[in-house]
Formats: sequence, C-alpha cells, structure tokens
Amino acid sequence: MTTHSISIPGTIYSVDDAVNQVGYGAFQIRLTLLAGLGWLADSFEIFILSVIGDFLACEWTLYRWQIALLTSIVFAGIMVGSPILGTIADVYGRKRSLVISMVLLFFFGAVSAAAPSYTWMVFFRTCMGFSLGGIAQGVTLNSEYCPTNVRGKTGFYLCYFWSLGSIGVVLLTWVVMEYLNNWRILLALASVPSLIVILSLKRIAKPHLQDCIVIFFSEPNNVFDYLSIPNEVSLRCVTCTSVRQLFRISFVTPS
Repeated sequence: MTTHSISIPGTIYSVDDAVNQVGYGAFQIRLTLLAGLGWLADSFEIFILSVIGDFLACEWTLYRWQIALLTSIVFAGIMVGSPILGTIADVYGRKRSLVISMVLLFFFGAVSAAAPSYTWMVFFRTCMGFSLGGIAQGVTLNSEYCPTNVRGKTGFYLCYFWSLGSIGVVLLTWVVMEYLNNWRILLALASVPSLIVILSLKRIAKPHLQDCIVIFFSEPNNVFDYLSIPNEVSLRCVTCTSVRQLFRISFVTPS
C-alpha cells in the first residue's frame, strides 16, 4: 500500500505521544463534563422508575411484580443493546454510536411520559434500556483524548456524575411530586440531560484512531488540530502509512 507523507521537520510522536503533547486543557475538561453528563442521564433513567413506582401503581392498579418488572426490563434492554451499539462503535466510530444512544435515550425517555398504559410503558422502557447499552462510549471517548497521566483521574471523576444523577432523581421527584403531583412531567424532565448531551456532541471531534482509518489520507490534521487549538498547542501530522501500520503513524510539532 502506498505511503503518504508531508515533509515537515520536527520531533516524531506516536498517536498516544501526540495526545500527551497536547496535554490536558479546555478541550478535555469540556469532554469530561460531556461524558459525565451522559452518565448522569444514564443514572436518571435507571433510577427514576424505582422512585415513582408507587405513583404508577396507584394510577394503573399494578401489582408489586409489575413495578419490579419496569425496573428490571431496563437491564434486559441494556443486555441486548450493548453488543449491538458496541458493534456500531467498532465499525462506524464511537461518537456515532454515542449519538445514536443519546438520541434513542432522549426519545424513549420522553415518550415514556406519554405512555397510555402499563404495556406501553414496559415497551418504552425496554427500548430506553437498549439505548443505554451505548452510553459507555462516552467514557472511551473521554479516555482516548486525555493524556495517559490523567486518564485514571478523569475516569474516576465520571463516577461522581453517576452519584449526582442518583441524588438528582430523588430531589427532582420530591420537587415535582410535591408541587405538581404529576409523574408524566417528572419523566419528561428526566430526559433533559440526554438532550443536552445531544446538542453538545457536535462540538466533539471523531475519535482520532478511527479518524486515522477513515479520513487520514485526505485530511491528516483534522482531528489533532481540533484537539490542540483549544489547548493552545500546535501539533501537525506528517506521515501516514497503511491501515495495517496504524499504530506506527507519526506526528510532529512544527519546527
């Protein structure tokens, strides 16, 4: 396979070295917040039915096993969605898989608020569980763009968002049910975090390794320019070999 190169003198970097050279800055902070918000949305949707189950039981005269099923069916959906959305991430990229997950999460989370019956609610929550199978791609995106010396820390920070989501669900339920007494409004509000993630994802570039495969030959500097500019670091790509030699791709800083 033909080797394409741009002759710019400078220090040679591997893909990880290039990320380390860019460092941890404004871009990574925004990405960590975005990935964390995805985890918060995940936490919201998983815990929301466990706190409003009694309200649904009163409206639809449900047995306890039916309430338990509403929560359990979400995890059945995750079990189905994880391998499918994971495959999409491998083939088409993690960002695209994450977008699909968040769009489905927002849609089925929101339409759950309009569920006319228990059967429809089970269906909507199953589909919502399917969408949760791809939320973990946000963690991968976050790790891939962070320097190696802070990847563990940023992954740890994401755990806080899950906890905040759990606490937020309880507080949101208390406020809405105390003053509005409407579980449909509660479910609609619980889908807002996923909408925020959807609107924010356009500001995040493709994962750099996938970009190396898909557009490297035509736009070699696309992703790393997008990554380095917010951090005020100059970094350019100079050498592209075959996909087989992907992990030998070199990057340099201009002299």
